[in-house]
Amino acid sequence: MYVSFRQNKRDDFAWGIPVPLAALNTPFNEFGPTGYEEEETEDLVLYFTSDRPGGPDIYMSRTASDGTLLPPTLVAELSSSAQDLFANVRKDGRELFLSSDRAGTLGGLDFWVARRKSTCDPWGVPENLGPIVNTTAFEQRTAISRDALTLIFTSNRVDGNFGNFDLYEATRTRRRGDRNDNGHGGGNRRGDGGDDDD
Repeated sequence: MYVSFRQNKRDDFAWGIPVPLAALNTPFNEFGPTGYEEEETEDLVLYFTSDRPGGPDIYMSRTASDGTLLPPTLVAELSSSAQDLFANVRKDGRELFLSSDRAGTLGGLDFWVARRKSTCDPWGVPENLGPIVNTTAFEQRTAISRDALTLIFTSNRVDGNFGNFDLYEATRTRRRGDRNDNGHGGGNRRGDGGDDDD
């Protein structure tokens, strides 16, 4: 993995030359970085996938006091003996989506979601998003909207597919963990209509 910096966050053409993230890279493959900033410390917390022995699994690193990244550690509660990859964490660090073919998957790679009450807590057991979003095909590479109500992803499912992997989106009416949430926020794949668990 590499990183590039810019002085002006509004200038999309001001990126510097990418440099390797030496603290994270190994002779194996590291990919799919996602992260959030801790509100109190302003530390960057970074999750990524690596296929180092036993993987692919989910790893985590964070910035030290001098701004450098600390050596990564395996996130045991998000990883399994199956493939666990393409993590995507919500901007508040309390919800994370990943693709996995672990036991309980409908077929190919499914989306699973893990949650926690605060960023100081360990992740809960990942839950399968179910047949509203997952299929017997491959679902992978999520992107979470800024309000965390829309999940954009790729899939090679057969319904409406124009090629190999196409873009899809799934929506929900509230974020899990928000005040007054009863655990059943409405969610649907675009075009399905109706409400279901998110």
